[in-house]
Amino acid sequence: FGSQFGEDWEKFLSLYTFPIFPSESLKMKISAKEMPKEISERGRIYCEKTDLVDRTLSFGIGGRNTGVPFHFHGPGFLEMLHGRKRFLLYPPKNSLPLYDPNVTTLHWTRVSLPLLEHENRPLDCILEPGDIIYFPDEWLHGTLNLDDYNVFMATFA
Repeated sequence: FGSQFGEDWEKFLSLYTFPIFPSESLKMKISAKEMPKEISERGRIYCEKTDLVDRTLSFGIGGRNTGVPFHFHGPGFLEMLHGRKRFLLYPPKNSLPLYDPNVTTLHWTRVSLPLLEHENRPLDCILEPGDIIYFPDEWLHGTLNLDDYNVFMATFA
């Protein structure tokens, strides 16, 4: 997309409010299958402020049944702006059952996921416009776009 610097980018980015990343103590409370009540309210996560300054934005557009295969990286947020996105997550150090890196997320959800025992299934949610999800450091995750047009903004620390 070219340079991310200049007057036009500054105007565009001034319209976006960065999510607040959780503190290290809060990250330690997040377990594989539960979210502490003190940071969850109606499915939305509220995190305490930190002094992180090195953030990277990623703006994405995708069509129905496209997505990103399972991968992991540092912590981040993904905010849905338009359309719906399925988000599948495994906690760190979990192996991904029945995974082939040459298979799309669509294929994996249709063929491999139904074969998994309940205890081997990922955390699974659908993000709608206005929803935001936090994925902690090194959590394995994959996505699948569910609508004809899907637009998101991701923030990475």
